[in-house]
Amino acid sequence: MPRELITLQVGQCGNQIGRQFWQLALEEHAQNCKRAEFDESMSSFFRNVDSRFSPPVDLPFNDGQSPIKSLKARAILVDMEQGPVAETMTGPLGELFDQQQLLTDVSGSGNNWAHGHCLYGPKYREQLEDKLHRAVELCDSLQSFFVMHSMGGGTGSGLGSYILGLLEDQYPDVYRFATVVFPSEDDDVVTSPYNSMLTLRELTEHADCVLPIENEALMDLCAKIDRGTPSAGNISADEKQSTRVVDGSRLTDSVDLRELEHFYKSGKGPPTTATKQAKKKSVAARPGTQKKTSAFGEMNNIVARLLTNLTSSMRFKGSLNVDLNEITTNLVPFPKLHFLLSSMSPVFATFDPRQQPRRLNQMFTEAFQKDHQLIRANPRASVYLACGLLMRGNVEVSDINSNIQRLQSEVRMIHWNQEGFKVGVCSVPPVGQKSSLLCLSNNCCIRETFERLNTRFHKLYSRKAHMHHYTEFMDAGMLDEAQENARFLIGEYVKLERAAETTQPTITASDPSTKDIVLRLSRSSFSQHEREVESGSERHKRIPSKATSEGSFFWPIVNVWDRRWCGLVLHSIAVGIVSTVLPLCVYPFLTCNLNMEGTQTLSARALLGLPWALKPLFTLFTHCFPLPSGLRRRATMMLGWMVTAAALIAIFFQDQPTPYFQDREMVGTPLRELSTQQMNAINLDAPSHGTFYVMLMSVASVGYALADVAADELIRDVATHHFDVFSAQRDDDVVLQPKMTKYRVIAMLGSFLFMGFGMSGREYGGEFDFTLEYTQVMLIIGLVSLVPVALLGFTVSETPRARGSFREGLCEIWLLVSNNGLNRVLLCRFVGGMFAGVSASAVNPIAFYYAGVQPLNDTVVSFVALGGVLWALNWVDKKGWDVNYRTVIVVATITTLAMDVGTTMFTIWDLVRSQWFWIGLPVLEAIPSALDYTISTVVLTEVTDPSARSTMSGLVTSVSFLGGPIGLALSKYIDAWFDVTNQDIMTDTTHVRDQIMATFFIAYAMQLASLLWLFALPKHASEAQELKLRSGTSTIHGAGLLMLLGASLPFVVAVHVLSVYEPTACLGFSGGTGC
Repeated sequence: MPRELITLQVGQCGNQIGRQFWQLALEEHAQNCKRAEFDESMSSFFRNVDSRFSPPVDLPFNDGQSPIKSLKARAILVDMEQGPVAETMTGPLGELFDQQQLLTDVSGSGNNWAHGHCLYGPKYREQLEDKLHRAVELCDSLQSFFVMHSMGGGTGSGLGSYILGLLEDQYPDVYRFATVVFPSEDDDVVTSPYNSMLTLRELTEHADCVLPIENEALMDLCAKIDRGTPSAGNISADEKQSTRVVDGSRLTDSVDLRELEHFYKSGKGPPTTATKQAKKKSVAARPGTQKKTSAFGEMNNIVARLLTNLTSSMRFKGSLNVDLNEITTNLVPFPKLHFLLSSMSPVFATFDPRQQPRRLNQMFTEAFQKDHQLIRANPRASVYLACGLLMRGNVEVSDINSNIQRLQSEVRMIHWNQEGFKVGVCSVPPVGQKSSLLCLSNNCCIRETFERLNTRFHKLYSRKAHMHHYTEFMDAGMLDEAQENARFLIGEYVKLERAAETTQPTITASDPSTKDIVLRLSRSSFSQHEREVESGSERHKRIPSKATSEGSFFWPIVNVWDRRWCGLVLHSIAVGIVSTVLPLCVYPFLTCNLNMEGTQTLSARALLGLPWALKPLFTLFTHCFPLPSGLRRRATMMLGWMVTAAALIAIFFQDQPTPYFQDREMVGTPLRELSTQQMNAINLDAPSHGTFYVMLMSVASVGYALADVAADELIRDVATHHFDVFSAQRDDDVVLQPKMTKYRVIAMLGSFLFMGFGMSGREYGGEFDFTLEYTQVMLIIGLVSLVPVALLGFTVSETPRARGSFREGLCEIWLLVSNNGLNRVLLCRFVGGMFAGVSASAVNPIAFYYAGVQPLNDTVVSFVALGGVLWALNWVDKKGWDVNYRTVIVVATITTLAMDVGTTMFTIWDLVRSQWFWIGLPVLEAIPSALDYTISTVVLTEVTDPSARSTMSGLVTSVSFLGGPIGLALSKYIDAWFDVTNQDIMTDTTHVRDQIMATFFIAYAMQLASLLWLFALPKHASEAQELKLRSGTSTIHGAGLLMLLGASLPFVVAVHVLSVYEPTACLGFSGGTGC
């Protein structure tokens, strides 16, 4: 069945390339269409019509047996000036195009992207849709759209990119190829950097495959051809044979070679019947005009030959035909990194298509050389993600394979795609040659083109030059988004270059207290690792690159107290204090002072971490809530800290209740063993007061979590605009984040000391005679929370950012959860976290009543646990994260559980009851927990599209902080069947010990069951990439996951809130034994 392509020529550049393209297409089919029949190869580009009717009537295909009557190109010609399209229609190829498929205006776009995109796009949308529908209806099996346009002009860039978006809306299942011409650095269009940057964003979003071309590279190629042109005496006899060509209506038998040369040198194309008639009516060109026309003709002809070679396999027969969808599938491993470098050997020019024959090995060598690329870049100096080799001519596949094997040792392929060569062979050679080679490569060196464009853009945008021409038609924030898109592309290619050398994954996560600092410190560890790579340490030898050799890659000394970002340091310190102090209050205050049940303290810990499950919503709030563009992230941070400060300071003004055990000598004594006089020293109402404090601490957690989400955005903004992380090949997380993490660690250490000595009085389970009251502690950290509120306004520099689209944010989340690979890993992470979250509710009461753990020692061990986690992460980092993920987590978990069983049983059965024996467990438990969380984040990062990693980070955090609290809820339901209340534990009978032991063994079994989710994890980073490539999408799976997460959040909140509220704590729904 014929597979059609529809070309859309937009703007002056697109139409000029189109004219050369159609000339070459006619030549190729004339060379191979011996019987003047409309065969399958011709139907890809042309329609066979009867022009006696108006409009012309398409003739039946008839299995390629129908004679050619009149050809019409499957093309739509668009320009907002009449000149280029009129030149085409009055030229020798005018009869080839359908008058109904033309769209022109008079005034033009004035070299303004916004004019073409935002004004002409909506104005002519209906007409464009009509022309597209008509062209599509005339196809039997449409495969792709080809869009040709420039990046620097107004119509080509603006309307061309608008048409790409229209194609995606109307025909999302049809591949969209874009051939775009980047402007020269000395381009006479002053605003071309604006136009190019805005177009680049649209190409990233709406195209399936982009073939970038640079004018300067084309000029270099033409100069190279000029130097290597053979003389007339070197033309072989075979080349002097007449060539059959076809015009828009019929075939001609022969063309005189001299006349062919004349037309090629004049840039007018092959002499068809129509051109001969036009020649008779023409007058001689003025001196000088022929040379200029020829120069542009040569450049356009090179691009046109690229397109004919690209489509040759689907038009003509060959031993290894390559479809266009195969190109997208094999050469585009990441959806938005779809910019393919192109090179050809031999290179053709308009004025002389007869180049000296090339040997096969010479063609392969030239195709990978810098001076044969159609953009100014050196692919050999960078990393290949994939490579396509499209051969034309009578070539043996074995010869191609031998050349590929030769080149594999000379080029660098990404580690997860070492065999990433896609080969296509078409037996029909191009006109005038026996064979040719087109090389399409997805190579990280394309970032150099984006960096040059970004530099030119920044020179204009930093002065807001010519902005008023654009803001008349569009929001200024679109320029910010376009620049962020370019920086994103640069950053992703830089990360892939590093990955090729170190296979180093990226960690992104946020977490309250321990998990937060674990991930942030591991990120700092990665930063050090990457610096070792860049500096050329013995452990990570680096292949020299242009960036390092020229000294453009450096690690700046960051003055953290600079007024432009020192507010972020203050924020990081405040988060370190608040996120540490709040969880550390649970044991001394809620357990030791108020004597709340173990199920209630479990719920309290769950509620303190639960706000992080809202991270995706916080991100949407930061991007989409109507806030001033220059204060968006700072305003969100200040709002979050005001909520935190208000909640904590409100606690101070609530009278603190007297402790449950007013006489500390009675601690651990059951009520039934107390006399009436002793009962007077018991405050039975103390546990009921805990609800108020737990709820306000949870509200405070919501506040600082919201502030920290906005701060992460602001850290990236500062790194981008003040340290130029992309042009310097640095990751936006590794400039400021290590500094922020350093001060957060210092704040956490200070908080450990503060809580260890400040709340270790006798009423809090300690032995000190002095202590701070809980309400006083809350006042102190409430005042600390006010510091960022007071100072963020003038201690952080924020780049204005337009309000984002809430709909686009939701769509990005949907694209992630509907991906089968991501969906599977997220779901298994959720289920695994749920099982791993199951715990024995008697943990805190046993620590208090049996082991006699004091708050000071508890904080000391928490610090040691943090050190143990960092040691484990450092060990994995030394391995380059090239470890078996499953093995690491399984071994660490089973080892920890085996040691935990012995320690717990010794304490329960009173063989060894020592606080130092008991509190060693957190050190061991923290290691597998941190590795589990960190490695799962690594896997999801590997599987995720680089452009969505921020959103993916939010989803990982949300899933993790929903699964754990559900596990705690299950713990409460399970333990409700056993006698493990505080009063039961105080009796310390054999029956109670049996009951406690049963709850612990159930928790162990559930934690072992959580390891089953690891079977959904890839073993290594390379398998994670393979999972991504294999994954499709599923609406049912995506909707199911969202429904699961959406139902889990209110369920978890309801269970744990009702559990800490004394009147409802006894309900079966909240994990009680019944009221």
